[in-house]
Amino acid sequence: MKLSSSFEDSHVYVFRRSVLDLLHQKPHFSSLREEFLLWLCKIQYRHSKRLQYTQELNVKHESMSQSLSLKHSSLNLNNAHERDRSRISSPTNTDDLIQANLKIGVVLKKRGAESATRINTLHKFYEVNRRMLSTATYTLPVDPKNRSLIDQRAQISADSVVGQSTQISERTTIKRSVIGRHCTIGKMVKITGSVLLDHCIIDDGAKLDGCILGKGTQVGSKAELTRCVTQAGYEVVAGEMVKGEKLEVSDWMEAPADTPVTRNQELQAESKA
Repeated sequence: MKLSSSFEDSHVYVFRRSVLDLLHQKPHFSSLREEFLLWLCKIQYRHSKRLQYTQELNVKHESMSQSLSLKHSSLNLNNAHERDRSRISSPTNTDDLIQANLKIGVVLKKRGAESATRINTLHKFYEVNRRMLSTATYTLPVDPKNRSLIDQRAQISADSVVGQSTQISERTTIKRSVIGRHCTIGKMVKITGSVLLDHCIIDDGAKLDGCILGKGTQVGSKAELTRCVTQAGYEVVAGEMVKGEKLEVSDWMEAPADTPVTRNQELQAESKA
């Protein structure tokens, strides 16, 4: 055993179905790391526990499941079927079955230039994007084809990133922002401290400050969004001014896929309710 303190404490667990069945039998466990995994390790070195849980962890059961899957496969694996049948029909002793079927392993990710980060909230997503901007080594596409889509009169700060195949029109200003791929940014647009996912469309004169726009979001001309988050495909109509809101399509007012829902339509639906 080797002990180390040079790794981040972040875990992703992958279990066999049979191990999950065992976990179901232990409802009093409240932690995978501190309780269940320790108990699972004991099965490997305590003979009494190996005998007790042989049926749940028996490799024969899982081999039959694999054989059944192969039987219904479109591939011609008759020889593999025969090997599976011979292995099932002549199992070794209980210890061999458990050793072959139950292994607890660890995969370590070495610390690179930047440690891994778990993104599970919008705030985390925004902060990681800001961190990426602070260490970015490029801001604009380098190939001539994509570079030609950005007007020379557009002002893009060195702490911004623009994705491939994104078009930016004249007199547009972008600061401390991440712009995704295949976006279309109109004339005289101002974008500050925002994150735009792919395929967003921002019409002329719009202003974005501290926003996160979902994929395919459309913002009408001269609309102003401040600290807003939009659902994918949301459309903000021209001239709208929205501050500090999460713009999304509610289930009870969801429109057909080819009909975008605007902010005005959402407010009208809320007033009727």
